[in-house]
Amino acid sequence: MNAVKRLMAITCLFFLVYTCPRNLYAETLLGRVITVDVKNKPLQTALEMISRKGEFYFSYNSSIVNSDSIVSITATDMKVGQILYRLFTQNYTFSETGNYIIIKKSPLHPAVVMRKAVTQNYSYTITGYISSDRTGEKLDKTSVYNKQALVSAITNNSGYFSLKVSTKLKLSAITISKEYYEDTTVAIQPGYNQQINIALIPVDTLAEITTISPVPLNLPADTLAHPVIIDSSKLIYTTHHIDSSWRQKTRLGQFFASAAQKIQGLNIGRFIAERPYQVSVTPGLGTHGKLSGQVVNDFSFNILGGYNAGVRVAELGLLFNINRFDVKHVQAGGLFNITGGTVTGVELAGIHN
Repeated sequence: MNAVKRLMAITCLFFLVYTCPRNLYAETLLGRVITVDVKNKPLQTALEMISRKGEFYFSYNSSIVNSDSIVSITATDMKVGQILYRLFTQNYTFSETGNYIIIKKSPLHPAVVMRKAVTQNYSYTITGYISSDRTGEKLDKTSVYNKQALVSAITNNSGYFSLKVSTKLKLSAITISKEYYEDTTVAIQPGYNQQINIALIPVDTLAEITTISPVPLNLPADTLAHPVIIDSSKLIYTTHHIDSSWRQKTRLGQFFASAAQKIQGLNIGRFIAERPYQVSVTPGLGTHGKLSGQVVNDFSFNILGGYNAGVRVAELGLLFNINRFDVKHVQAGGLFNITGGTVTGVELAGIHN
C-alpha cells in the first residue's frame, strides 16, 4: 500500500513539473546574475562581455548608441539589468524578446494619465491620443493592443483611440505600435476608465541594426544564430518570413482582408500569438477581432470566411479560409482557400486553392 502511495505521489509530482507553465521557472535575461570587470574599454566591448557571460544577444539601432564611448564597470554577482543601468544613462530602456535584450531610447515625453475613474460596469474603457515624441504630430492608423487578451484598437485621423476591456480580463499593460516607430508598452490599472496620452519614438530607418552575439566571433559565420526580433512567447516565425511573399502570392487574400487587419499586419507584423481555436463570421468579426491575422490557431472555424496567421491542425470555412502563413493537416473551404505559406496535408475547396 505504501508503495502505491509513493508511486501516486511521484506521478503527481511529475505531472505538476511538466504541466506547469514554463514561465514559472523561466529566468529573465535582465535578472541573470553575472560578474564583469571592464576598465577603460569601448561600450561595445563591455556589451560583448556581458553577452557572453549571460549567454544572450543584444540588439540596438546604431543611431542611438555610441558604441565607441569609453566605459568602466566592476560588478560582482550583479543582475544584468543593474549593470546596464550603470553603463547607460536614464535615457535608455531595456526589454526582452526571446533570447535578446533590446536597447532603446526612452521617450522625451513619457505616457501621461489625464484622468482616471473606477468603472461601475463589467467593462472599462481606455482612451487617449498617440503622437510623435519628436514633432508632437498626432499619429493615425496606430495599433493599440494587448498581447495576452488579444483586444485592440486603431487610432483615427486625430490620433485618438478607444479600447473597451472586460473586467474579467487580467489586463495590466497595452502596447502601441506603428510602422517606422518604436513599440511602446504602457502599464495600466485594470478596472478604471482612463485617458492616456502616449508619445512614440520615430525609428531611424537609415541606421543599421547592431546585433551582439554571445558566440565567439572567431567561429564560422554559419555558427552564429540568425537574429530573431519577434514579440511572440514562442519563436514561430523570423522577421524575414513576414509579409513579402504573402503580398505577392495572395492578392485575393488581401482583397478580402479588412483595412484594419492590413494596418495591424503592417504595424505589428512581428507579433505572432498562439491560441487553441478561433471562431469567426467574417474576417475581423470573431473571437480574435482585428488581431486575427496575428494568431496561429490549432483549430479554426469560419462561418462565412476567416483570416488568420496560420493553422496547425484543421480549418473549416463555409465560403473561404485565408491564412498569412502555414496550414497543416486539414483545410476545407466551400469556395476557396488562400495560404501565404505552405500547406501540409489535405486542402479542399469548391473553386480554388
